[in-house]
Amino acid sequence: MLSLMKSIKAVVNRVVNPIAKKRGLIHGKIILEWEKIVGTQYASYCAPLKVSFRQGYRTYGTLHMKVNPSHVLLVTHSQDLVIEKINTFFGYKAVNALKIIQMPFTPTPSTLAINIANISEKKESIQDLPPEKRLSRALENLESLITLEEQKKKKP
Repeated sequence: MLSLMKSIKAVVNRVVNPIAKKRGLIHGKIILEWEKIVGTQYASYCAPLKVSFRQGYRTYGTLHMKVNPSHVLLVTHSQDLVIEKINTFFGYKAVNALKIIQMPFTPTPSTLAINIANISEKKESIQDLPPEKRLSRALENLESLITLEEQKKKKP
């Protein structure tokens, strides 16, 4: 089982590393962790598009973000706070400017927490299982999450 996890990690690294090197590690992290970085309030009406840096540098970048037109004034007013939150998350001056692009923005509700709560209600926790069965149970849970998401997308 451990060798399977190592091989999965190797495949993921082969796919992700070239992209991360090309775009910079901050680019992927800021998109994946956006809600954690700025909080659910800001994440509900704005989202990062990309981070651009001067050639050869990976600090003091410009974050290009799409913002719902009705919230542009609020984001413009609090851009120093957003920049501070981003830099605090990364631990260095990753971003020093925002470029706001007005775009209709309808966030998808974060259902992951709800889905995880539903799975945790099952009688048996993954942690209580023997190590051999943990992976198969985790994959079953992942399959059920994917199925639930597909069903939600099909409903009007």
